[in-house]
Parts: sequence; structure tokens; C-alpha cells
Amino acid sequence: MANRIIQLKENVLDFVQKKGPLLPSAVAKEFRSTSLFVSALLSELVTEKKVKITKAKVGGSPLYYVPHQLNQLPRMLKSHVGQKPREALELLEEKKVLRDRDCLPYERVALRDLNDFAKPVRFIIQDVEEIFWKWFLLSDEEAKTIIATLLE
Repeated sequence: MANRIIQLKENVLDFVQKKGPLLPSAVAKEFRSTSLFVSALLSELVTEKKVKITKAKVGGSPLYYVPHQLNQLPRMLKSHVGQKPREALELLEEKKVLRDRDCLPYERVALRDLNDFAKPVRFIIQDVEEIFWKWFLLSDEEAKTIIATLLE
């Protein structure tokens, strides 16, 4: 029985690598299993750092993916967030870096909630901590260059 579970877990990993990002229900359907059982297998794969999981949810379930599928997340998740968070997300995607104090209140809230896409970058400027938000696909070096420009 244990060997069958190990094999199934390897098959699930292979399926996510080929078809992800995926909801547990899609994986369960593919393997003719229950969402609960597949979710447990996916959780083990997350614990083993073979698969990643989104914080954002689609109908209450996260998406499971492997690192090379990261760029597919915005397309899949944008339609599942509200209008204001989507506007903040699109602004961050366009600008690549936003200064927290320059954001509208709803944008600040959205950027904190959309941590799959908005990564905080903290700087101490004249003894005051400032938060900038960088688009998740932007490298740290690119973010530093943009932040330096914003601070000029």
C-alpha cells in the first residue's frame, strides 16, 4: 500500500509539473480520487518543497505549482480577486515598484493581501522605515534600481 501511495505522489508531482498551476479538484479528477486525499498528497509535496502553493484562493482552494510556472499565476488568479485589489495588482505589475506611502489606502490593503504578487522591500531612510512593494517577478537588483530612481 505504501508503495502505491509513493507512486501516486510521484504521478501527482509529474502532473503538476506538466499541467500546473492546478486546483486540487483538477488533480483529483485526473487521478479519480477525492479532493481531500489529493490535497493531503499535495500538502506533502509542499512540505518536501517539490511544489509551491498560492496564498490567494480560487473558490476557497489554493493553486499548486512548480517554480517555472510562477509567471502563469497572475493570469489565473487576477479574475478571482475583487475589482480594487485587481486595480492595485495591475498598477504594481505596470510600475514594477510602488512606494507604500504614495499608495491609496485600498492599494495598501490590497498589496498586503496579495502577497503572492506583491513583495515588501523595507528601507531605513533618515531613521524612518519605508516600505516599497515590488512585483514578484522583478529581481532584487531591478527593484533596487527602480527604488533608487523613486528616491531621487
